[in-house]
Amino acid sequence: MSSRAEIDELRCSFCDKRRGDVRRFVAGHCAPPYVYICNECVDWFEKVPGESPGAGERRCSFCNKPLGEVAKVMAGPSDCICNECIDLCKGMLDEA
Repeated sequence: MSSRAEIDELRCSFCDKRRGDVRRFVAGHCAPPYVYICNECVDWFEKVPGESPGAGERRCSFCNKPLGEVAKVMAGPSDCICNECIDLCKGMLDEA
């Protein structure tokens, strides 16, 4: 079991803020290494146009869907998230 201090040290995969520095976190469910997104990035990603994904090998870091199968993608330093996962994350954060 992780301690509260260990959980607070987890970082958003997109802005690198610590869990302890933001209101909420959502974890992706793909196999390790795990990917996380904070409420601030979800809010920001909803407001920006994003990129039209091209075909290729890259996949959404949250759902593992090929980027060529989604309408919009947002990329972080090493991870990316599709519009469908942003919508799911927003729903989870709104419920909390």
